[in-house]
Amino acid sequence: MIQSIVEGFLNAYFEHARRTNQLRRPGKIPIEMLDESIPESEGWFGWKPIPSQVTDSELNLLETVIGLKYPPPYRQLLKAVHYMEIDFGPVRFEPHPVGTWQDRLKKLYKAYCPKRILGTGLIPFGSEGMWDAGLICFDSKHTDGDGDCPVVCWNHEFVGKEKEVFPLFSSSLRMFKCLTVAGRSDSNFAYFHAESDIDADSEQGMENTHDDLAAKQEIMREFLGLDPEGAGGVARKYWTQYVDPK
Repeated sequence: MIQSIVEGFLNAYFEHARRTNQLRRPGKIPIEMLDESIPESEGWFGWKPIPSQVTDSELNLLETVIGLKYPPPYRQLLKAVHYMEIDFGPVRFEPHPVGTWQDRLKKLYKAYCPKRILGTGLIPFGSEGMWDAGLICFDSKHTDGDGDCPVVCWNHEFVGKEKEVFPLFSSSLRMFKCLTVAGRSDSNFAYFHAESDIDADSEQGMENTHDDLAAKQEIMREFLGLDPEGAGGVARKYWTQYVDPK
C-alpha cells in the first residue's frame, strides 16, 4: 500500500510539473538528470527524474547518524526516484539529486538549531512556502504502530514560543495522499486572490475569479477530507487561511 501511494504521489506531481513547465531550474544539475529536450533559457536547465540508487543500508546509516527513524513512506520516496524539485508551494521537499543527496540531507540536518530540531525528534525534509516560516519535519517522537508519524513545521521566527512547532498532517502517508490531490491541479489550490485584486470594471475577470475560487474550494474539500485528524483537523486553520471550502 505504501509503495502504491508514494508512486501515485510522484506520478501526479511530475505530470503536473510537465504540464506547467516546471522541470527546469538554475545551477548545476547531475549529468544523468539533465533533460536536453527542454531548451536552456537564461541559465535555467531542464531536468528529469530518474530511478533512485538509494539503498536501505545508506538510509540505515543516516538514521544512525541522526539517531532517529525515518517514517516508512519517506524511505519509499527516497528509494523510488531522484528529483531536483518537488514543490507544492506550502510544502517544498529538499532536492534529492543522484550522487549528492546524502550531503544535502546532512547539511539540512545541521541548519538552524539542530538541538531544537533533531534534538527534539524532528527530522527536516523540506521547507514551508506559505509564509517562508522554516523547516517541514517528521515528528518522529510520536510514531504510530506502523512507524509513521505526524508532519509539522518548525517556525524559526517563534523559537522558544508556543508557535515554534505547528501541525500540517497527521502522518506522512496522509501527506502523500493529500498532496496527490494537489498535484492534479495546475493552480496552487491553497492560495486565492480576493475580488479586490481583480479589475472591478472587468465582468469577465470577476466571473473567472468566482469560478477559480469554486474549483479551489472543491479541491480543498477533498484535500482536507483525506486527513480529518491533521490537515482537516488541528491544521485546518493553516490550510484554509486563503481558501475556505466552508
